[in-house]
Amino acid sequence: MIDLETLGVKNLTNDSAIDFAPAWSPDGEKISFLVSEGDFKAAELQIMDADGKNRITITDFPAGMQKIDWSPDGQQIAFSSYDDGCGDIYSVRIDGTDLKRLTDLPGCAKSPTWSPDGEYIAFLASEKTAGRPSEMGWEVFVMMADGSGVTLLADKSILKMAPDGIIWSPVPVLKIGSSYSITELGSFVNLRGDPSLEGKVLVQLQPGDIITINDGPVKGNEYYWWKVSTSGHIDGWLVDVAGWYKLLE
Repeated sequence: MIDLETLGVKNLTNDSAIDFAPAWSPDGEKISFLVSEGDFKAAELQIMDADGKNRITITDFPAGMQKIDWSPDGQQIAFSSYDDGCGDIYSVRIDGTDLKRLTDLPGCAKSPTWSPDGEYIAFLASEKTAGRPSEMGWEVFVMMADGSGVTLLADKSILKMAPDGIIWSPVPVLKIGSSYSITELGSFVNLRGDPSLEGKVLVQLQPGDIITINDGPVKGNEYYWWKVSTSGHIDGWLVDVAGWYKLLE
């Protein structure tokens, strides 16, 4: 792990195994990764605290060499199995229970990626050639998080090169009718008269200020905007930026 302020490097694991494919939990408290004793077919899925402590094995199910991904609620991990190069997509709870095989394909599946709302998983799949994935034959699929409703999104006639992974577009995280407090990261956020960076600034909000979501989102300047009311009864528009708002319990 590299500290971006000091550029200091911390070694989180230090053993004779090969540790690879790290993935942060959504809350930043944990890191999942794959562990192999030299034969990637025998890779284990493990989780540790973000400082490298409290390392535990979640499953010794052969997990391959591909990307792993956390569900948005931080309770499950999706990964691809290893079967002659690659196999199917699985999910497992972070305590090692409820291991599920989500796909049953004749070829290879890899790079599972949860949608931001946790409802879907997108992944790549390919036919096998001589027991190995066809590097020119990858296709993009999406399915429900329980493995149902597998749907082809882009076939190999569209993807001319082998893709490395999938990224979902972001979706708004704020909800109409809910109240939030401004965090330290959201210090001095501008409440504007219009959903635009050019909108008149009505007031600058401070950490701890309370706002209630009334309407939205509206797209403007490549951001999502929400119409809100402050505890001081000022109505306006706030930009949606992750970490600037904390839901009131």
